[in-house]
Amino acid sequence: MNDQPLLQTRNLSMHFGGVRALDQVDFSLSRGELRCLIGSNGAGKSTFFKCLTGQLTPTHGEVLLNGAEVGGLSSAAIASRGVGIKTQVPNLFDGLTVFENLWVSVRSVQDNKSRDQIVEETMERIGITHLSKLVAGEIEHGQRQFVELAMVVAESPELILFDEPAAGLSAEETRRLADIIHELNREHALIVVEHDMQFIRMIGKQVTVFHQGQILAEDETDAILNNQQVRNVYLGKSAV
Repeated sequence: MNDQPLLQTRNLSMHFGGVRALDQVDFSLSRGELRCLIGSNGAGKSTFFKCLTGQLTPTHGEVLLNGAEVGGLSSAAIASRGVGIKTQVPNLFDGLTVFENLWVSVRSVQDNKSRDQIVEETMERIGITHLSKLVAGEIEHGQRQFVELAMVVAESPELILFDEPAAGLSAEETRRLADIIHELNREHALIVVEHDMQFIRMIGKQVTVFHQGQILAEDETDAILNNQQVRNVYLGKSAV
C-alpha cells in the first residue's frame, strides 16, 4: 500500500471538439512529493490541473487518488478526499475578517474551541496573524493570496494543488511564498502549476514539462533547465 502513488493519471485525455488539449497523459505523484508543472500557453498544463481539481471531466482516461477514481467528481467532492486547491485568483469572503474567512473554511471540525485553535495556528504558520482582524475585501492582492493559502492549509489536506501561485506577487512576497511551500512540503504533497521560471528555480525539485497535450520531459529542475529539447520548445535562449 505504501508503494501506491498518491495521485496517478492513466491515458488521461481531454478533447475540445477536434482539439486534443490532453492526449493520453500518464502521470504519477508520490506521497510527500513536490512537483512543478510547466509548459507554454496551450501546452495542456492548465487543462491537466482542471481535470485534477474537478473543474473539467476528462474525455478519456482515469484520475486516481489513493487508488480510487476521482475523475469527473466535483471540486467539492475531490476536496473532501483530502485535496486542497489554491486557485490563481483568490476566492475570499470579502465582507468577513481574515480570521472569519479561515474559520468558515475549517469545515471538518465542529468544536468551536478546536476550530479557533486551528485558525490561530494556521495564521501563524502562514505568517498572516497581523491580518486577523482586517476585512478581507480591504487587503492587498498579495495578502489575499496568503489568506486563501491559509484557508486551504487549515483543512490539513494530504495534497495541495497550486495554480500559478506567484502571479502578481512582489519579489519579497515571492520569496516568502517559496519558503512557505518548502515548509508545507514537510507535511503535504504539492503540485505547483507555474510559468515563472525564476520561481521554479526557487522551489523546484521534480519538474514535469507539458507540450502539445503530452508530457515532454520529467526530471530534476537543473536537468530540465539544461534540457535542449525543453529549451527549444518552451524556455528559450534566455533561460540559462
